[in-house]
Amino acid sequence: MNSSKAPSENENNEIETDFSNLIPEHIDKKILQWLADDIPSFDVGGLVVGSDERNAKLLLKSPGVFAGKPFFNKIFDAVNCKVEWEEG
Repeated sequence: MNSSKAPSENENNEIETDFSNLIPEHIDKKILQWLADDIPSFDVGGLVVGSDERNAKLLLKSPGVFAGKPFFNKIFDAVNCKVEWEEG
């Protein structure tokens, strides 16, 4: 397992804990396998969006906890996408 990181405070003085150490180390291989299963050959849909850099936003309708952040980061790392998080 990855080393555990201590909780830290964000700019709103809320305590944040890094849960990425709970993701199994073999998950990288599984993510690549899942992507290969979903995209076994040329993806025609990719022609629609092109290869230019794009931005996306994940918006929430109400305050809550986004529990999938470490897993989300792993998937986007696997497809070479840069993710920047803004806490607000």
